[in-house]
Amino acid sequence: MATTGLETTANEPIPINQRRPRRTLNRLALALVAVAIAALGQMAFAQHSLWDGLLLYLVAAVLFVRALIHQSYPNFKFALANPHLANTLAVTKGRLNTIGLGLIGAAVVISFLSYTYFGQDERQHLAWWLYLTSLGLLVAGTIWLTPALPFRPELKRLFPNRQIVIGLVVVFGLALFMRLFNFTQQPFGIWFDEAEAGLAARHMLADPGYRPVFYQLINVTGHFLAVYAVALRWLGDSIYALRAVSVLFGLGGVLAAYLFGRELHGPRFGLALAFFVAVARWHVNFSRIAMTGIDTPFFEFLTLFFLTRLLKRGYLRDALWAGLALGFGLTFYTAFRLFILALALFVGVMALRWTSPVLTAMRQGGWQR
Repeated sequence: MATTGLETTANEPIPINQRRPRRTLNRLALALVAVAIAALGQMAFAQHSLWDGLLLYLVAAVLFVRALIHQSYPNFKFALANPHLANTLAVTKGRLNTIGLGLIGAAVVISFLSYTYFGQDERQHLAWWLYLTSLGLLVAGTIWLTPALPFRPELKRLFPNRQIVIGLVVVFGLALFMRLFNFTQQPFGIWFDEAEAGLAARHMLADPGYRPVFYQLINVTGHFLAVYAVALRWLGDSIYALRAVSVLFGLGGVLAAYLFGRELHGPRFGLALAFFVAVARWHVNFSRIAMTGIDTPFFEFLTLFFLTRLLKRGYLRDALWAGLALGFGLTFYTAFRLFILALALFVGVMALRWTSPVLTAMRQGGWQR
């Protein structure tokens, strides 16, 4: 009988006649979900959203094939090269599984509703709330659906000893000094983009109905303006409140650089990478002005950190955090799309390495990795 390799199994075998109905119902439910997502794709086509429709159809096709492939290939099975990854890829069972899937499904539906409302000026305020709600439901659903890792061992793995912690504190202090030294004097005056962003953020605070999706004059999204608006409210109505946002993104980029470097080649490499980012001239300059751009290294390093963890451990929550970091990177700075191209090239190289085994498996009527 076909197995996915992604589920834990009990010590005692379960009779086939007890498992088959449940497996059949699960596959039927997955096929129905695929049909529903395809319907959303058709709605996107009707609204002249070609790429959104194609993306939804692609997801629907993958789910539909996954649900019904055993009808054509009874011997199809997917096994992991590292059996220990089955524990991290496995989802929770019973009630937690149902709640997690339900929350994720609700997130998809609400996200699509928010997308449609963003095109209607009178409903943009509601669209933003639906968008934030969908993000919250997606995160909550994934957390419910996947088992948690122990916090203390994970923290110990990221910061293995006192020397690394002290070194990171020193690097962080250096980064903070270089971004705040003579903060009210340099750079002098207010740049055009800073002024426009500040005026738009003021407008958002003064008018609750003003929630732009995209501010074309300086080529930034509503996400960035919302962050500036929060800074003006909490830190005061000044240019330094706006520049404090860039300082925080710069410091976050230093920490994210350490996390990625630590995951890639160990804590010392991560510490060295964080140091070079902390003192890099371009990084310091963009950390002291209220302009978009400094957010890009932060989201790039976070994306690479979680993707590296995902490739090494196969933990599904890392896929969620990587997706969120990638998505926010795209919404904050348009040039972030070049990073997507780099990731696509990497995926293409990895796909070429998989081509031969997959074709061989298809000719044999199954897939055994």
